[in-house]
Amino acid sequence: MITNIPQSDTITTLHSDQSSQTPAFHPDLPPELSLPLSNLSGVCTVLVVDDEPLFLDLTRRYLERIGYIQTICCNSAVEACSKIHDPEIDVIVSDYDMPGMNGIQYLSWLRESGCHIPFILCTGRGREEVVIEALNCGASYYIGKGCDPKPMYAELCNVIRQISSNIRSEKAIREKEHLIGSIFQHLPDPTYAVDLSGKVIAWNRAMEELTGISRLQAEGTNINHSSLPYIHAQTGLPIEMVLGLRVDLPDPFVLLLQTPGMVMSEISVVNEDLNTAVYWVKTTSLRSESGYLIGAIETIRDVTSEKKTEHDLRAKSQYHRSLVETHIDPLITLDEDLVISDLNLAAEEVIGDLRENIMGTPFPHLFQESNFVGKACTRIMHQSMQIRDVSLGLITKEGIKQVLLFAVPCTGDLLPGVRIFVELHEKPFSGTGRGDSVSGS
Repeated sequence: MITNIPQSDTITTLHSDQSSQTPAFHPDLPPELSLPLSNLSGVCTVLVVDDEPLFLDLTRRYLERIGYIQTICCNSAVEACSKIHDPEIDVIVSDYDMPGMNGIQYLSWLRESGCHIPFILCTGRGREEVVIEALNCGASYYIGKGCDPKPMYAELCNVIRQISSNIRSEKAIREKEHLIGSIFQHLPDPTYAVDLSGKVIAWNRAMEELTGISRLQAEGTNINHSSLPYIHAQTGLPIEMVLGLRVDLPDPFVLLLQTPGMVMSEISVVNEDLNTAVYWVKTTSLRSESGYLIGAIETIRDVTSEKKTEHDLRAKSQYHRSLVETHIDPLITLDEDLVISDLNLAAEEVIGDLRENIMGTPFPHLFQESNFVGKACTRIMHQSMQIRDVSLGLITKEGIKQVLLFAVPCTGDLLPGVRIFVELHEKPFSGTGRGDSVSGS
């Protein structure tokens, strides 16, 4: 006879319906002890405590013949107290009537010591007051000792099997949560998550470094503007939009991209040192397996340096364009592949075509002497050579036009992508005239 004393929502019944399972029989074991092991993995370690050597040995032999159970035996509760720190123990099976410290006293000591290992109490029949006391002290199960040990051990093995299954399930959940937490903590970008009420439920290390607020300080508190780097955003946060607490993205955030459940925004903030910092903020909804909104997660990336680089490149590009346009003579710029990257209006007139049609054209292809031009430009680029007054045949829509070529290398990084400056000047046809006007810089 066995009485269930439920202490956990994870264990709801003692008896499993095994009518649809094919038991794996073990030699010399009665059928009621031959439990199916196909759904078990690993070993369950059971601490057995009993002052009767015969019962202790019999329990050990029955349990270990199951195949996935190993036992640690103690002949008193006092001796068993020394095993409390053994990390291998999964279940405790203890007799009630023992000298010095009985099973209830041992259980009470365990729980007061912070040990919550599942505890199965065994005692004689007719001890209902013991059952109530065991329940109050935090026992998991109660098994009555009977005259026939076979049914009792069958029930005991069944209980241990359920407990070990729950232990593995709970361990797998904890390991998965630990893995997810570890990944979250090691994300390179500052990241935090909130529940539906806006309360912080996760706060990674990068977020601690960005804000100066520890995870312990942040978790459990409501997210507020002062804890974020963009402290002047007092009108709201993108995460509130994803949670459905507001309809529009608050100022001064600038919307970059929006999809169902995701908002990508940008914000510029003037720091205490009067420098401007730029952040990209990606906010995504968190949903349960069934699709219900349960919170949101926000990642912050400091793109100040990238924005500065982009600004500098744009400024250089504008300078490049202004330099080309304001140049009086027909000017062309070439990149490292000798492709035309820009030209001014005077060059359009010499070539006889529009800028948009000429840009992207390999410069040597404009001339009858393409091989010579290619080799000469390569020398200019890699050997800092210069070309002056080299006469070439320029291929135009109207035919061959004789021009004088001037070319010098572009040094430094003021104009990114530009390697050679070229001028073309029209001249009356007088032969190729090339070969004597190449010199070092």
